[in-house]
Amino acid sequence: MIPSAGRSVSYTSGIDSSAPLRISPVATHFSTIGLPLNTDVELLECVERVMPDAEKFPTPHGTYFRWADPSGAELWIQLNPENELVGVNPHFGGRARVRVLLTHFLDTGNPNLLEGRFHGWADPAKAVAEQSGAYPFLCDTPDAACHLELTFPTEVDVQVAAFAHDIQVFANPKAFDATQNSDAWQTSQTFVPSGLLGTANERRAEASFNGHVVRTERRTNRLTGVEFVWCLVNSTGGTFDVVADPELLPKLPPVGGVISGGFWLTGRIGACAPASTQILASDSWKRGRRLERR
Repeated sequence: MIPSAGRSVSYTSGIDSSAPLRISPVATHFSTIGLPLNTDVELLECVERVMPDAEKFPTPHGTYFRWADPSGAELWIQLNPENELVGVNPHFGGRARVRVLLTHFLDTGNPNLLEGRFHGWADPAKAVAEQSGAYPFLCDTPDAACHLELTFPTEVDVQVAAFAHDIQVFANPKAFDATQNSDAWQTSQTFVPSGLLGTANERRAEASFNGHVVRTERRTNRLTGVEFVWCLVNSTGGTFDVVADPELLPKLPPVGGVISGGFWLTGRIGACAPASTQILASDSWKRGRRLERR
């Protein structure tokens, strides 16, 4: 049997690694949190290593297994009701908090109902109209199916992790301001929801923003021994847990400095409350025909 929520899962190995997987277009999301998983085989081997220590969250659409490293790095492993491994998403559990007015979950057309993305308005206290705020944005959420009971619109606190795609560091806001010009002026705390640009099919859980560094550390993923960089960053709308591969940030940004860049956003809505402890299938799991990863 699959053990109850909050307990480690037992399973049998023997995953077939021959079938093609769906590869993320940005292959560095795992390395951003110290998991250099460059091939399908490496990803599957990592899943087998962490599953015994993963926490279980059953939902009507399948089960999440959350592996959390002391560094803050997380993997959210998805098993469908047939106990097929259908997805693995990275996340970082940190200190960030953004008050968000959730308006709806997006229909991405993905048949895997364990995947999810929401639309919301950051800092609704600054709203000048009904159902608005400082700005709208999209955010992927690794435990979307845990929140099926939500009604919209609703205000929640979201822990948002920003995985750096590109990044620049400035010693202080004055140094940042010196790089701006009148044609495209931004403040040192500007947030641009770039993922909302383009057609509906082109929209992504991405943003470009600038923010002030509140705290910064070099973290070590204990599973791999690989380092990565974490910064708590204050920008318009809230604070964000920025994580970056050391190749992008070879030196720690200074506290009081400014970070500017493009990021993938993944956020947890409060805490994922386990559903019932129903048995979904057996204690053995296998990889589905298509495994998704962000």
